[in-house]
Amino acid sequence: MNKEQKEAKIGSIVQFGGSYDWRVLDVQDNKALFLSDKIIGYRAYHQHGCDITWAECDLRAYLNGEFYDSLGEDKARVIETTVTTNSNPWYGTIGGNDTNDKVFLLSLEEVVKYFGDSGQLMSCPDNTSYIDDEYNSARKAVNEHGTALVWWLRSPGGDSGFAALVGDLSYINVFGHFVGWTGGGVRPALWLNLQSDGSNRVKAIALIDDSYVRDAQVLTADPESVEDYHGDDSNWSDYSGDFFIGLYEGTEDEIREKAAAEAGVHPNAVNVVGI
Repeated sequence: MNKEQKEAKIGSIVQFGGSYDWRVLDVQDNKALFLSDKIIGYRAYHQHGCDITWAECDLRAYLNGEFYDSLGEDKARVIETTVTTNSNPWYGTIGGNDTNDKVFLLSLEEVVKYFGDSGQLMSCPDNTSYIDDEYNSARKAVNEHGTALVWWLRSPGGDSGFAALVGDLSYINVFGHFVGWTGGGVRPALWLNLQSDGSNRVKAIALIDDSYVRDAQVLTADPESVEDYHGDDSNWSDYSGDFFIGLYEGTEDEIREKAAAEAGVHPNAVNVVGI
């Protein structure tokens, strides 16, 4: 991680993932929300024109697959995030299921949160399908040639075959455009870990509290191995009320998710005990 990334401030431009420049929209604790400063390319929201949500669309698959992989070694610091896509506030079109994404598009609500809110999104002005306000210039996005272009949002549009977007004049088109249109610009967003490489990764024991999982079987036949791994002064009796799942390396959230998946329980049931 370079100094520019570590000291990211809201509004600054930071290079990450090879040649990509990112605008910092938010900083919370040791993570920052990055949005590509320029449009990185043009894609349909979904290859086939049909009713679709963010959870199922081709553009989400591309961002979390091919695009994510293009970030190279830097992708290890991208934080998987639970993404909620609300229903369209003007037309009521269903937003679909929550998703767990490494990379995503901004929503209508996030655009007004981070670029300026004139109050129109929640008040729905009469006889219009878009928001044209004093924050147009802040929402402007260009390609590598400096040409202002349309960019997709993940929110649904006026019906389930449309997705919302920011227009080339930088207004917010709440009704949106047909999802099969290939002329929409793509501005990926992601949450990035700002800690030094590896500093948030720990080795830990994962346990399940027996008050959550009653009548469960202990998931190891050799609790002494945990004592050896934890240290000579450790005592398995310290964890006598818990069920041992395994030993993991990763961030606390990664460990909790992995352990919960293996044990078949909700992540909130998992206790992570550092080594």
